[in-house]
This record gives sequence, structure tokens and C-alpha cells, in this order.
Amino acid sequence: MKASKGWGSAAFALAVLAVAAANPALAQDVGEMARKTASALDSVPLVIQILYYVVGLSVLGIGLYKLVQNRNTPGGGSVWGAVLWMSVGAIMVAIPQGLDLILGTFGIGTGGGTIQRPKL
Repeated sequence: MKASKGWGSAAFALAVLAVAAANPALAQDVGEMARKTASALDSVPLVIQILYYVVGLSVLGIGLYKLVQNRNTPGGGSVWGAVLWMSVGAIMVAIPQGLDLILGTFGIGTGGGTIQRPKL
């Protein structure tokens, strides 16, 4: 039975997370295992960010391909499909940076969030 195309990227993401979480298996006690698990979970947002970039650039590439394909076959249809693919790809590439900007502005992602008195 042949696997569908969508399962390949899901399997890759699962493999990356499994490798990132494999370190706690070598722990000596429960406390050390908890510390190693917490440090391994720190890299999960980076993995998600990288997945957004890769998928977004792939979708953007599909949109560019559809745009060039439409240009090569005049009268073959509307360009709005290609524009939609490129828009979705650009949004997916921009989502991690937008979230980082919003969370960094309000101090949510840095663990800060306290108002400090300016030094004069």
C-alpha cells in the first residue's frame, strides 16, 4: 500500500520531535529526567518555526509555479489560484515572525512583562 503525500511531512516532524526528546531517556533519576525534558521542550518552538518556514516556502513555490504555468498557457484560466497559493505561502512565512514580534512587544515570550522605571 502506497502512503499518501501528506503523511511524509507528518512523519518527518514526528521523527524530529522524537530525536529532540530522546535525550531524557538517558537520565539517571526523575529530577534529571524532568530537567532534560524541560530543556528539550525549549527547542520545540524552533522546530515549529522551521516547519512553518519550510511549508510556507513550499506553498509559495507552488504558487510561483502555477503563475509561470498560467503564463505559458494563455487563456488557460485565471491567475487568482496562483495568487492565492502565493498569499498563503507568504502568510505562513510571516506567522512566526509576527508572533515573535507580538509576544516580544508585550514581554510574554521573554518571561519579563514588568514595567521598569526609565533611568534618567
